[in-house]
Amino acid sequence: MRFGVQLFPLVSVEEALKLGKECEKLGFDSVWMPDHIIFSRKDLFSPEAWEVLLSIGLNTNKICVGTVVSDPHRCHPAFMSQRIATISQLLGEGRVILGLGAGESMNLDPYGIPWDKPVSRLEEAIEIIEGLWRATPEKPFSFEGRFFKLSNSYLQVKPKGKVPIYLGANSPRTRKLTGKLADGWLPIGMPPKLYEKKLAEIRSIAKEANRNVEAGILLWTALDRDKKKALETLKLVSYAMVWPSMLEEIGIEVPREYKLRAAFHKVLPGDPKSLELLRKYAEFIPENIIMEFGICGNRRDLEERLEEYIKGGVEHFVFGNFSPDRAWALKEISEVIQFYR
Repeated sequence: MRFGVQLFPLVSVEEALKLGKECEKLGFDSVWMPDHIIFSRKDLFSPEAWEVLLSIGLNTNKICVGTVVSDPHRCHPAFMSQRIATISQLLGEGRVILGLGAGESMNLDPYGIPWDKPVSRLEEAIEIIEGLWRATPEKPFSFEGRFFKLSNSYLQVKPKGKVPIYLGANSPRTRKLTGKLADGWLPIGMPPKLYEKKLAEIRSIAKEANRNVEAGILLWTALDRDKKKALETLKLVSYAMVWPSMLEEIGIEVPREYKLRAAFHKVLPGDPKSLELLRKYAEFIPENIIMEFGICGNRRDLEERLEEYIKGGVEHFVFGNFSPDRAWALKEISEVIQFYR
């Protein structure tokens, strides 16, 4: 069983470095950063994720660093392969996880970055990244895809050991891709029973592909002795943690305008109408559903939820800490997870 922390939201790179070092001190196994150019809220801080993670890795001894998640569109897979191999060389074996996903509009459309057929691009990118890690001058890597083409290519840097690729897979097609090509699954939060069902699908595909897939989950978490106070903080970010498609999966009818335009990966921060629709959608999400898709409440609530998710198959928890007092909550979580050591 492994436990990690998402370093978000942040106000500075100095805060990120401090938090990363604190997480290692408190006994967490991993720290993660969203790989965004911008976020939906204008007041948030968004540095380049891998540079910050490298800094954390160089200033710690053993904690693993990863993105939750990067996309295959903002840089060529060959560069991503080289970048991750280099970071692995600097930090050492077992300290880097490459989290990948299909992409989000806010990081791409304002900058004119093409991302049509995002899952197909993602699949090609994974094959190229790993293909280049294996390639040598004697056995170069060639690839003829729809979006990328490589001929007799190789890198002059290799990762130290295996660098696992996790997919932030939240759709049927990306879950299928997870079982086929990935080393780990890291979706956003969902009810434990739904997680168990989706994990079974992935494991079935992984078995056919002769792969082992670590079962992770990103759980947006708000801890406080006052449960109502904790809930109020999660309500502020509910639009990002409970997508319209997820509500439909658990039998809640969603108005058409939310289905078409309120999905978080479609949001454009520079569009006032898009942000207003997101605000309305957040108000639409029932409070009991918000609590089902994350961890909300006191220490006892945390303990009970962990047991539910472990029964559902989770092997690597990543906590998105949105607690009213984040420092206090981090210590509470660190004390609880010692039970699983």
